[in-house]
Amino acid sequence: MRVFTYSKTFCVLIGMVIGYLIFHPYTMLVFALFHSQQGHPDIRFGELGIGALTAYEPQMLPMALSFVLFGGCLGFVVGLIIEKHRKLINSQREHENSKIALETLNQLMVTLSHYLLNANMVIGGKARRCQKKGSTSDILPDLKVIEDHAKKIDAVMKALREITEVKTDLYSTGGTAKMIDITQEIEARLQQMKKA
Repeated sequence: MRVFTYSKTFCVLIGMVIGYLIFHPYTMLVFALFHSQQGHPDIRFGELGIGALTAYEPQMLPMALSFVLFGGCLGFVVGLIIEKHRKLINSQREHENSKIALETLNQLMVTLSHYLLNANMVIGGKARRCQKKGSTSDILPDLKVIEDHAKKIDAVMKALREITEVKTDLYSTGGTAKMIDITQEIEARLQQMKKA
């Protein structure tokens, strides 16, 4: 939806034109109708129209100026209302954008927590296990797991850096927290690392 941008000056000018072209002749028409009921019952409708057109005669200029000022004041008030409404719409749009950004940041944090903290727990556990073992042949399988998880962390960071479209998925089946779905990108990058 496109919001039209009106300025108060434009509304004032339109109000002044309406005051001169509509309010003033309408008042003259009402005056002619009132005058016809006050003792001139034989007045015709054609004469009423002529009475309304007298609003544009030069001697009616002082009265026309008052209607122009009245229309300008009404236009100014309408311009203020339109400007306030436009500011309210912009404020709502900014609020919605910040809400979306905050939601995206929350999803990013859940995603990072899921991949990096899980991998970090495995790396920490395997490293402690390697410290307790004595021979190097017992350490090799744990070092392989540590290396695989370190590669996974690298793949997650690269996938997040180069993300172009945000797809989300539930973090757990029972929860409501969402995370950014980059599983396919991570798998593709891990395959590339294995080939290299």
